[in-house]
Amino acid sequence: MINEGKYWCIFLAKHPGDNAKSDEFSRWWPEWYRYTRCKTTQTIVYGDKILVRPNSNPDSSKFIQWATDLKLIGEGTQDSILGPFNFEQILNESNRM
Repeated sequence: MINEGKYWCIFLAKHPGDNAKSDEFSRWWPEWYRYTRCKTTQTIVYGDKILVRPNSNPDSSKFIQWATDLKLIGEGTQDSILGPFNFEQILNESNRM
């Protein structure tokens, strides 16, 4: 995946208790959602956003992180993201989406 210039990005969201704070002084937690799957297509249908401590992984049959793939290199690339980043190889359930 790295050689192709395509990366899965998992996003952080500002903790709702920090809405009055500047981004610099806010806590940023992984963006987790309740989800279901469409009975016809099996695509993921996102539900309510939930708070999950950054060092936790909730039940994967009920909750999922919002993620998308971004192509950062090559023809037709229009995505731009700003770091810092922690790049990890996707491995089994340890850093699932």
